[in-house]
Amino acid sequence: MFDMDGVLFDSMPRHAKAWRQTMLDEGLDFPESRIYENEGRTGKSSICLFLGVERGEKEWPRLYERKCRYFEEMPEAPAMPGAREAVKAVRDCGVTAIVVTGSGQKLMLDRIDEHYGDLFRKEWMITAADVVKGKPDPEPYLKGMEKAGVTPDEAIVIENAPLGVRAGHAAGCYVVAVNTGPLPDEMLLAEGADILFHSMQELAQNISRILNE
Repeated sequence: MFDMDGVLFDSMPRHAKAWRQTMLDEGLDFPESRIYENEGRTGKSSICLFLGVERGEKEWPRLYERKCRYFEEMPEAPAMPGAREAVKAVRDCGVTAIVVTGSGQKLMLDRIDEHYGDLFRKEWMITAADVVKGKPDPEPYLKGMEKAGVTPDEAIVIENAPLGVRAGHAAGCYVVAVNTGPLPDEMLLAEGADILFHSMQELAQNISRILNE
């Protein structure tokens, strides 16, 4: 089960800038590192965290639309180097590959079909629209396993975010952390990552070994 932002696409720097500008518009100034620390949440969950639940519940549709607009005005996020090779290596081993993301941005979800459409079944994709709680709750990965028809001991999670690692670990899965962002390795390992790599290329070179262990 592959996360999307920071795993399949090098999109997190753009998300961080879009979130920060959205919050600046609301009079809140905090470092982009806080965005990375909370990566994986749904848009609504992020806004409720940043603004408080009462205000966030009322204003999240407007603010999430603005955040998406800022993101879409930026240059297109490229596919993460090595990601296609990693997903293909999974498929070549006869293992089902699905996407489990906290995102609800249509632009990015459509790009999965554009860049990885031959490797993922679109109807098995878990997005923000499919969950109530979202990461760091295990719900997204539990739903991913349900769709794929597997149990936790048959599932592997590929994540770049601490909250995503926590969700995968809570779901009972083996969790591979790929630290493609600015956070220290220790943050991912502390959330329950079983193994850590520093790029998708490194994962691609080792995925067959992981699957066969």
